[in-house]
Amino acid sequence: MKTGLLYLSLSIVHFFMIGTSSKEEPFYLVSKVLPILILLFGLWKLTKFSDLFFRLGGFAIGFSFLGDFFLALPDPKYFVPGLGSFLIAQVCYGIAFGLKREVHWAKSLPFFLFGVAFLSILYPVLGSLKIPVAIYTLAICFMGWKSWVIYGKGGLFLWGALVFISSDSLIAYSMFLNPDLDRKIASFAIMGTYYLAQFLLFLGFETEFSETQLKKT
Repeated sequence: MKTGLLYLSLSIVHFFMIGTSSKEEPFYLVSKVLPILILLFGLWKLTKFSDLFFRLGGFAIGFSFLGDFFLALPDPKYFVPGLGSFLIAQVCYGIAFGLKREVHWAKSLPFFLFGVAFLSILYPVLGSLKIPVAIYTLAICFMGWKSWVIYGKGGLFLWGALVFISSDSLIAYSMFLNPDLDRKIASFAIMGTYYLAQFLLFLGFETEFSETQLKKT
């Protein structure tokens, strides 16, 4: 509960910074990454990364932190390192979810179709980013598929993955399809869905840990 309240409070601080400042201000970067750092600390405090599932969750949140850091920098040259950090985060989430259930290939189909449609729409406007964006799309579809395979725990992992995909879709829309979109409106929408996604995934790990502890008693 304390982690959730602190996360919400720090998220609100960043929304305030979005509305009142620019990316060039140092505290903008700090306010963006702090909520994810709180989730990383909260997961460690709860689970002590006691097995591979929770360690992978920690890696996913940690690389998300790095991705946030790079993407908060005003220089566009940091977009690819940010994308790469989030790619690793998605793979870590996906592998973690895959540890808990059987494969279920059929559940990959909706995400495969989404990935094909997503890239088909973006491909003409991606320029030199075609390959990085294609690889990232593969990673997030992998994570989405595995979140459905592990469906349960109140659906937290699946909902978190779907909201995460929505947030990334908003980034793609605002960057490549509608670059004239008001930056503040885009940032509110992107960060709102992103923070919600990460918190839902965190709650999924929290629920999994609680159930694991109950089985031991």
